[in-house]
Amino acid sequence: MAGGGEGNTWIYALVGGSILAFVGMGLHGSHVGPGWLSAALLAIGGLSVVFGSCESMIKSVEGLGKRLGWNEFVAGTMAGLASNIPEIVMLGFVVKANPRVAFVVVMLTLHVGAMAFGLYCGLLPRDARGAAKLPAPLVKLSTDLYACAGGMFLAMGFLMIVIHGFGPTAGTEKTPALIPSDLYMIGACLLMVEVVAVVQLVKNYAGTKIPTAQDTALAEVCVQEGSALAATGVAKAIGEVTPAALESESAPEPTAEAEASAPSEGEAAAAEKPPAPPEESAPANTPHLAPDHDCDPTTEEEIPSWGQIAFYGLVGIGTSVIGGHAVGEFAEILVEALTERGVSEMVGAIILSVFACAGVFAMIGMAHAKGKFDIALSGASGAVSQVPFVVLPIVLFLIAVFNQTGVTPPLPDGGALAIDLETTSVVIFGFPTMLMMWKSIQDDGQINWVETASMMSLFGVILYFLAVHG
Repeated sequence: MAGGGEGNTWIYALVGGSILAFVGMGLHGSHVGPGWLSAALLAIGGLSVVFGSCESMIKSVEGLGKRLGWNEFVAGTMAGLASNIPEIVMLGFVVKANPRVAFVVVMLTLHVGAMAFGLYCGLLPRDARGAAKLPAPLVKLSTDLYACAGGMFLAMGFLMIVIHGFGPTAGTEKTPALIPSDLYMIGACLLMVEVVAVVQLVKNYAGTKIPTAQDTALAEVCVQEGSALAATGVAKAIGEVTPAALESESAPEPTAEAEASAPSEGEAAAAEKPPAPPEESAPANTPHLAPDHDCDPTTEEEIPSWGQIAFYGLVGIGTSVIGGHAVGEFAEILVEALTERGVSEMVGAIILSVFACAGVFAMIGMAHAKGKFDIALSGASGAVSQVPFVVLPIVLFLIAVFNQTGVTPPLPDGGALAIDLETTSVVIFGFPTMLMMWKSIQDDGQINWVETASMMSLFGVILYFLAVHG
């Protein structure tokens, strides 16, 4: 199955990582042995299991995409949704320990994911102008999600400021807070947007061949090799005008005078020489392409059975729970150690957010290494768009449920999520992040070097100020 890898490295990672993770959990729970040993076992084992589970989920979702006729971007988006499972499992343990920290960590994963998206955009194949073409669903659908998330964060941030400054607890020693019904309402609205977006993605884009940076790079290779016929075939296959096709289409119609002075067919045939066949080796500036791609856009792929799809999916989801639990325990140990050494709570939350994104990062890296740019790009984009519409709603529901069932102690007056500097700042800073993402993609459907540098600068400054002054 494409994208899942032909080797068995992921199987060894699952088996070996599970053993290490269970040993680390046992040592940590029984307080046996040095603390660094259990932490190391949890980190290595948990991350190995996350790697293997993401590989298994990529296999499952790509197989499902082939069965249902999905393109790689849609299949990658579904794989991205599944890769959120380790993060949600890890955050569930954080919610149980400290709901406020869990909320801050979720919002910080938005900025960490945005930074990952900016970094990955720098790896995409680009044209002569330095622009990387993005898939149509990302341009037309994901940008709507970015705009919605930005508006929601701005509204939530102002609401939290108003409640803190002018609410019933203003001027008192009581900490203002959002109550469970507030969290249910916000989470339901956000989750509804994601459901509609997924339905529209599958309905409008699943069966469409989407020209992406990889396709454009393939067409450029064909042109560089001197194969105008192959370039035209690729252009027809991906629905995009290549430089060779554009040159032929932009040629002016011959006038009557030009036709009169034009050489005869015999003269033209004698003057013309057949083009030299392309060399076997690609030019030095050939973009990185998947190994199974050539200038022939029609390739047949084996379609896996439903049993294989279900097997890989269940293995991926089940093991991701183990990996998420192990990574969560390791992150908790790490943050406690940093706190004892005087490191700020926000720095610890940022570290937690990086580990929370481990599943997404693993999927992006593995897909890119195999030349599956669509899957990697959909994962990088989903690391941003799925935080406000998938991960955040589920965490808000968990905070509310744990508050009402007594798993976590309620705040004064029945509050569930405290409104303070940390929780308010991470929400407000979500607005410029979403605004930059929306503007960089929506204007022309491409990412150039200026936009890449702008995203990296903004996201870096936000993370810096949150870490130092948050």
